Amino acid sequence: MSQKKIESVMDEYLVKKAPFQIPDSGRKAIVEWVPWIALIGGVFSLLAGWGLWQSGQRVNEIVGYTNDFLRAYGGEGVTQTPDLGVFFYVALLALVVQGALMLYAFPGLKSRKKTSGWNILLYSALISLVYGVFVALTSYGTFSNLFFSALGALIGLYVLAQIKSHYKTGK
Repeated sequence: MSQKKIESVMDEYLVKKAPFQIPDSGRKAIVEWVPWIALIGGVFSLLAGWGLWQSGQRVNEIVGYTNDFLRAYGGEGVTQTPDLGVFFYVALLALVVQGALMLYAFPGLKSRKKTSGWNILLYSALISLVYGVFVALTSYGTFSNLFFSALGALIGLYVLAQIKSHYKTGK
């Protein structure tokens, strides 16, 4: 689906047909705060990615040591491969890409530019939604993962749709 189609659907259902409109004063306040929220969210997302990487490496080391210990005493290893799985790397990639996009969007959001601010934040929100659906559809996820990912994405996209008119298109 193209960005124009996504924006059209957002405008139709999250602005025109939305049961509640954020008052203009609320929209202006959100537009003032969004760059800072994106900046803080981007930093925390990158820090979370770093923490996930560090934790994964520690778990990998512990599994490796445990396997070595068990094999030294004639047992079988806890796991055949102590390497991190694909789910770990998808989660790490999602955190890092989201964080980088939020940081990249900061200057554009601050100067209220649609292409270099609002659009980038939209991409970050869509990555979050795709990752949430991915988690829910794997053996790691549950229905509550899907529900809360969809709810969080809906709230984020609703706010983005409501404030879109405050951003200028063009350079």
